[in-house]
Amino acid sequence: MIAFGLGVVATIIAIVNTRDYHLLTLAIPMLLALLVIPMIFSSLNQQVSSEIDEAHAARLKLEKIQNINMSRIGEPVKVIGTVEKISFRWMNRPLLSIRDNTGTIPVIIFTSFPSDVMVGDKIQVVGMIMRKMLLRGNPAISGMSISKIPDIKER
Repeated sequence: MIAFGLGVVATIIAIVNTRDYHLLTLAIPMLLALLVIPMIFSSLNQQVSSEIDEAHAARLKLEKIQNINMSRIGEPVKVIGTVEKISFRWMNRPLLSIRDNTGTIPVIIFTSFPSDVMVGDKIQVVGMIMRKMLLRGNPAISGMSISKIPDIKER
């Protein structure tokens, strides 16, 4: 959405400055592509994530965060932890930090993020172990499925 907004602003500025309305014949298809292509990728990500969730979630055993390391990159994993931090929620790829009683790990979400998940909530994450993007020496989880685990009080 940010790229689309910047594209619209740039198009308006260019047309106002040049008074060349033929720019719209190029700008409109490009702006539409900025809207449609991410929607297609999001839909594909959701399809893949539901397949991974169905295929792996039931057969995966629960892992402790301390057991997730760089030697396990590419393996499917299921963890339960408490959300400590949510970053970039406004973007298409939010980043979570979750903690269990053994450690903390970042989770990058590649599917639609549940709107009811907040800091302090207990969640289950199913995903793949990957290298953390910025700090290459640390593992992270590429989250394919996230579900909130209700507190006993809520039941």
